[in-house]
Amino acid sequence: MWYKKAKKITLIAWLSFVSLLFYFTLRVYIYYSIHLGFLNALFGFILLLAEAHSILQSLGFLSRIIRLGKADTNKYQTVNLDNKNLPSVTILVPARNEPLKVLEATFICLASLNYKNKKIFFLDGSDHELLEENRKLAKKYGIEHYFPEQPSKNKAEIINKILPQINSKYLSVFDADQNPMPTFLLEVVALIEYSENIAFIQTPQLYTNINVSPIAKGAALQQSIFFENICEGKGISNSMFCCGTNFIMRTDVLKKVGGFDEKSITEDFSTSVLIHALGYQSIYYKHVRVFGMAPETLPAYFKQQYRWSGGTVGVIRKLLPLIYNGKIKLTAVQVWEYFLSATYYFTGWSFLILIMCPALYLLFNIPSYFANPYFYLATFIPYYFLTLTTFYATMNRRNYKLKDVFMGTIMSSISFPILMQSTLSALLNKKMTFQITNKGKGETLPLLMLWPWIFVIMFNIAAIARGVMRYPENHYAIGINIFWCLYHTLLLLSIFRLNKMPKIKEKSILNYT
Repeated sequence: MWYKKAKKITLIAWLSFVSLLFYFTLRVYIYYSIHLGFLNALFGFILLLAEAHSILQSLGFLSRIIRLGKADTNKYQTVNLDNKNLPSVTILVPARNEPLKVLEATFICLASLNYKNKKIFFLDGSDHELLEENRKLAKKYGIEHYFPEQPSKNKAEIINKILPQINSKYLSVFDADQNPMPTFLLEVVALIEYSENIAFIQTPQLYTNINVSPIAKGAALQQSIFFENICEGKGISNSMFCCGTNFIMRTDVLKKVGGFDEKSITEDFSTSVLIHALGYQSIYYKHVRVFGMAPETLPAYFKQQYRWSGGTVGVIRKLLPLIYNGKIKLTAVQVWEYFLSATYYFTGWSFLILIMCPALYLLFNIPSYFANPYFYLATFIPYYFLTLTTFYATMNRRNYKLKDVFMGTIMSSISFPILMQSTLSALLNKKMTFQITNKGKGETLPLLMLWPWIFVIMFNIAAIARGVMRYPENHYAIGINIFWCLYHTLLLLSIFRLNKMPKIKEKSILNYT
């Protein structure tokens, strides 16, 4: 049954792939084959660039689905471990100003790991007044308390400070709110022991606080999309990067690349590129063995997205010239996957362009899409429908509903100003302040800070009103653009529903994630 479903999804993915290429090839041909004035040509080109970015990401997603259809991701090569002679593992928990309740839950899970040859370090970057209580709590569960003389600015720095003291074969890192199951180490060590060429094993994380707020649920859905189809696709092509928590890594490999990259706020992503460049392999172990917490408020979610997007783009900006010049050598598939991961966050720019172009046409009669109705019906509609069908089919196979998929679309859409700001800062090499993810803290964005969303919503509403007045001029062109303006407005209006306090007020969880 599962195999038949997989074959159907692969077939749909291939149809989507072909229809997408066919559509965009004709779009480019039509744009360059017709004579346009300067203003029309400019806006048409900008829209074409936005479409190209969206299509690039769609091609990446479809290519992963096609690869997954040919592979059995349920099979892993492992070794049988001798419980009397287990490889040594050092567990690191970098944290800063964590509530004791949160730390204790994590310490209990770590102490309960069914693995004898382990040593646990709590890397404490907290304020001085919290150190004594933290030390006592760590001692209670047999955990070493590590506090560097010079305070660390981020997770990479505090890990690198203790790295010379670590002599174990492997190290494993958990964020302070990540709770592993007892079998975690036994499972991942059996995997990494199979080959000395395996540098690290990355596992997924599952958010457990999804009922606290719509934001928490939306963030959990986004994580599910990433840790399921996307990571599985990266895993079978040896392109899976380290996600900073819930992984196990060879200590000597990390030392070989100089520790985690302290110059990047996404040190895990940056360090993964260097490890892959040395020819090492990474494995994605798709089974959920660790549970954590999602950001519960809009500000916390935006801070998380700001860090991930800016840090990832910054890494590629720095490493792309080195890859191009051959100083960092990756396989073609690895370059493709890292490029897709970094350029994904430019969705903020492409989404704004896709929002504004229909509105500009309705308000100021500035066209940017040059094609007759038959072309639109024969090429765009099939490509768009097939791509959505493929995405929904892959999520439905994992028991997600249509409303869950739409929620993921909303979360991506409302992030566009944040992604624009962070990616621009990264491209300009502007120093980005390290952002702490607040989970459980009741906070909302004041209305004044929502001005980018309000402006775009009002702009589209004005365009819809103007479009209704102009409708008799051209039923087809005006009608299609009214539809897109209405759709985008409804998407963005969701920000007011999401910008609410969590239902359950829990203590703040402030960590390095």
